[in-house]
Amino acid sequence: MNTIKSTIDELYKNKTKLLFFIVILFISQFAIQYRTAIWPKIYIAITLVILVVLFSCLRLRNSNALAKNTFLLIMCLGTINLLAMPVRQDLDENTHFFYALQIADGKIFTRYTEKEYLSIAPNFLEETKLPSRPEYQSTRNTNLYTKEFLKIRNEKADYSKLKKPALGIANPVYLPSAIGISIGRIISPYFFVSYYLGRFFNLLTFGFMAFCAIKISRKYKLALLFMCTVPYTLWITAGYNYDSFYYGLSLLCMAQLTNIFSKKRLTFRELILYDITCLAFVFCKAPVILLMGIPLFLPKNYFNSTKFKIKSFIISIIGLVLAASWMISGTLVSIFQKSFGRVGVDNTVQTQLTSENRLSYFIAHPISTVEMLMRSLFDVLATIFGSITSPHPFIQYGISAISLINIFIIIIMLLIVSYYLQIEVVRNAKIAIILSVCVITIGMIYAISGDGRVFTIGNLHVPGVQGRYHYYLLGFIPLFLSPVIKKTFSYREEPLSSSKKEEIYSLVFNLALLMVYINTCVGIFGYL
Repeated sequence: MNTIKSTIDELYKNKTKLLFFIVILFISQFAIQYRTAIWPKIYIAITLVILVVLFSCLRLRNSNALAKNTFLLIMCLGTINLLAMPVRQDLDENTHFFYALQIADGKIFTRYTEKEYLSIAPNFLEETKLPSRPEYQSTRNTNLYTKEFLKIRNEKADYSKLKKPALGIANPVYLPSAIGISIGRIISPYFFVSYYLGRFFNLLTFGFMAFCAIKISRKYKLALLFMCTVPYTLWITAGYNYDSFYYGLSLLCMAQLTNIFSKKRLTFRELILYDITCLAFVFCKAPVILLMGIPLFLPKNYFNSTKFKIKSFIISIIGLVLAASWMISGTLVSIFQKSFGRVGVDNTVQTQLTSENRLSYFIAHPISTVEMLMRSLFDVLATIFGSITSPHPFIQYGISAISLINIFIIIIMLLIVSYYLQIEVVRNAKIAIILSVCVITIGMIYAISGDGRVFTIGNLHVPGVQGRYHYYLLGFIPLFLSPVIKKTFSYREEPLSSSKKEEIYSLVFNLALLMVYINTCVGIFGYL
């Protein structure tokens, strides 16, 4: 009874915010300039119900509830996003869905291409044919109003139609989506239930990792909240992809790293946990694993002894070896198959030849390569900015009003977070961070140059390195910005009172909530 009473009381306290958010829901579509007003009753009803749940459960006046509040924000508004976003319209979503389906069927090895899988899996074939404006120039997208989508029933894939040797090991990052798909198949005979549950469990993975990161963080909670609520984050994690895992790992990595910076000591347990977190990047964004090396550059006083520092180097080397083993797992599986006389389609040979050709060209043309690299690095800054200003994947047109709102709120959040940040980063660590970022960025550019869809040898720069790839970078911005902001605004070093702390936490959270919600509302109408 006390829980119910406190929930009702909280909703009453938040009644003004609730009414304000309802008004935003109804007027947000007028930020879209290219069509007349529409009133989708299903999505409006879903949003209203979720708003009531959200404002009943949030504890906005309690700074200790920041982790829980962030989790609720992600799950509530993310759920609206995953239902509003049309089928196949997250980034490369159908490819990721293809991998998740196979794991849901209990397959731990990859054997098929997407084209081959169409002949095996009836549901995948039907889902691929559904209407889509960006893919097929259809007059409509596929969503909760699409009858042919809602009528599809679950059918088992027939793997006996095409038997092939294994080509690699299934990526475990698709396991949450696969669990959602499996649960959906159990509770409903209809395909759309398992499809949306697959999205939901992917979002849940990110929400849980974000909760853990903020919970364990000592002095970097608001900066992590900022990372969690950058608008594109909740759109991308609301679909089928491995970005939710990448974003969650980035948050956990920053939480642990800043704990080390604030404590100015490093224990063996902390090092192991941090290295394991970094090692997991190999499943989603392999170059980012190099963040593992940052603690190695910390001053001697951070380590208990010289022996411990040597151990740290050895552990990092072991981590890199394990990462390399996963990256060549496809080749290892192929060798294993050949030893038993079973040979599959060897895609690694072609990939290796392509890599050799690129590397030979880059080495043979050093001046052109350096110029191309410089152009690509400047393009990275532009793509990061573009991802923030236009966060919705495949929305029909850019929406200028939303871009301005996003930039305005993000600048305010960064100023507040940086001004009140109580962590100092030593010079060695800053150098290590900058070097790591440079090497990771170059690694990403080189990796993307292998994608024939966006780059051919001789191009002036490497397009396709999307801003979302550099999500981890957002976590370092307050660390580098803080000294500048404090000096500019004459910051006085003094402990914050509990009331002042709650005011700051509440302000930053409300800004984040407002920004994410506005983008959610615009997405609802923009995708219809």
